[in-house]
Amino acid sequence: MKVKFKIKERLVSLRLLNQNKGLKIEDINRVSADAEKLQVTKEEWKEVDRKDYINGEEITDKNRIALTKKYAEKIAKNEINQATQWSDEKDKEKEIELTEPTINLLKGAIKEKEDKGELGIDSDSVSISKINEQIKG
Repeated sequence: MKVKFKIKERLVSLRLLNQNKGLKIEDINRVSADAEKLQVTKEEWKEVDRKDYINGEEITDKNRIALTKKYAEKIAKNEINQATQWSDEKDKEKEIELTEPTINLLKGAIKEKEDKGELGIDSDSVSISKINEQIKG
C-alpha cells in the first residue's frame, strides 16, 4: 500500500512500530525494510532546517560536545529536556510503499491507543489520525 507521509507521520509511525510486539518471524524482514523507508535522511533534515535543542539551548556542530559535557549528569539520569524542530512549510510528503505486515502493525497499534484512551489533541495524536486515514480500509 502506498502512503504519503510528512516527517512527523514517519517518525510517529516508527515509534508505533517500535512499541508493537507480535510479529510473525516471516514478517520481521519486511517490516524492518519498511521501517528503513520511513527513516528521515540527513538530506531531508537539511531541507526542512532541522534544529535540535537540549534544555532550551540549540545544539550546533560547534557546541555539541560542550553541551553533552555540560548536561552529562542530567543525561545519565534521563532528566534532560530534548527537542527537535523543523520547518513544516518546507516539509513535503514522501510517497512510501508499505507492506501488509507493516500496515497491520500500524492499525493494531492505533487501535490499542484508541482503546486505552491515549489519543487527544496533541501533535502525536493528530499525526496518528493522519496515518490512520491513509491506512484504513
